[in-house]
Amino acid sequence: TQATGVSTKDLAGIAYSTAFGFVAVTAGGNILASPDGTNWTARTSGTTKDLAGITYRPGFGFVAVGAVAGTGLNSLILTSPDGNNPWTLQNSATTIGLNGITFGTNSSGDGIFVVAGSSGLILTSPDGTNWTSQSSGITASLKSVAYGPGVGFVAVGNTSAISWVAASPDGTNWLGGLAAPGNEGLAGVTYAPGMFVAVGYYGMAESSTNGGTNWVAQSLYITYNDEYYNAGAWNGTNIVVVGTGGAVVTSPDGTTWSNRASAIVTTPLRGVGYGMGKFVAVGDGGVIDTSEDNGTNWTAQPALGLNLKGVACDGTNFVAVGGTGLVATSPDGTNWTF
Repeated sequence: TQATGVSTKDLAGIAYSTAFGFVAVTAGGNILASPDGTNWTARTSGTTKDLAGITYRPGFGFVAVGAVAGTGLNSLILTSPDGNNPWTLQNSATTIGLNGITFGTNSSGDGIFVVAGSSGLILTSPDGTNWTSQSSGITASLKSVAYGPGVGFVAVGNTSAISWVAASPDGTNWLGGLAAPGNEGLAGVTYAPGMFVAVGYYGMAESSTNGGTNWVAQSLYITYNDEYYNAGAWNGTNIVVVGTGGAVVTSPDGTTWSNRASAIVTTPLRGVGYGMGKFVAVGDGGVIDTSEDNGTNWTAQPALGLNLKGVACDGTNFVAVGGTGLVATSPDGTNWTF
């Protein structure tokens, strides 16, 4: 289902709840909701600011964050108990733009939202309503934040292609300016059991096994300065990372990497997800690749024609999102409807 008449904006983030289904956010402040990944309805956000990320907390609901396009200013936090109307504007206590959000637990076992933003901003909230600014110890623009259960939070970012990392065991107390061995300009971070993995420009990645304090550079086979990795996924056995030039690399431990790139596609891959026994990677031109053997061998599926930026699985269907409001669904990663 392409959300024709619902949104023509590029989709920037998506969250899933077993109780309420999918909620996607876009540039221009659009919010789309679907109970099944097939039928989508536009919701009223009350803003035209770009929404950059969204997460879900059971018992509370959805939280979306964003800023005015291209400014890094005028932060925005919206909440909804079920992803439907109404969405409520919350006081973020800052004017700095917000780039990413995650949910985890602090050292006391209490739930906490953590938001990463421009100028090294970290915001936290126990309830999605009352927000407090924390000191990250750095001034770089933080692009992404991730949570490791029982480990803590890591936020990554960059200034002029220089990597910056901040880490916290509880979301409140942060150690910033941590040594990152690469100069790739980190743009994303995720957690696989036992380690954080951060990716960025110039075909480099970094991994940390001690809560984000110390990092080891990993060379992931991309050698051209204008190429980079965009996304990663973990299936309990392997990490799969995808990037420009059709790059695919895998690792069982975040340290030893294997190049799985092939002639299947040479266009950029923008997102990867795992479910129902297979990895699904998506990218520019609507390319879709699938792997049923931990990311080792890949099969090209018919391209959808429009750029895809992300993909997720709810255990029943894959949902891929992309430019101009595109939402495509598949029961198996092979046959897609949009």
